[in-house]
Amino acid sequence: DGSIRLWDGRLASAPASEGLNEHRSRIISVHCNHAHQVVSGSSDGIIKIWDLRLRKPLASFQSLKTGGRLTALAAHRYAPIIASGSDQSTVAIHSLAGDAVDLVRASQGFLGQRQTPVCALELHPLKLVMAVGSPDGSIALYSSGAAQHYS
Repeated sequence: DGSIRLWDGRLASAPASEGLNEHRSRIISVHCNHAHQVVSGSSDGIIKIWDLRLRKPLASFQSLKTGGRLTALAAHRYAPIIASGSDQSTVAIHSLAGDAVDLVRASQGFLGQRQTPVCALELHPLKLVMAVGSPDGSIALYSSGAAQHYS
């Protein structure tokens, strides 16, 4: 329904607290990247950076400039970047303010073009390295403009 529910793990039988209800479509992923910040992304490509103390978004932006649906989302633990994958074989990199940093075409293969949606994203917790998974079983690692593909 596009809502995010929060629990206080310090309380044994605490019910879900008031939700964060500003997304209009299905939530794809939620990441806690700082003590009071949560990053969420919905299938329509809207990414929101929430301040949990205020229960309001600090930023909201459209990550899909090339169309399609958002299929994966990752937020870096320390660097102020967010990666969002789409069913159009692209990964958009944004700052926490929503500024576009880069667009990676995940369809570039070793022996030619592959057209496969992005189904999984992960950012290394300490380095600027990104892993992109596809439904065909391949994994691409991106770092400093270089990509390596594994099957």
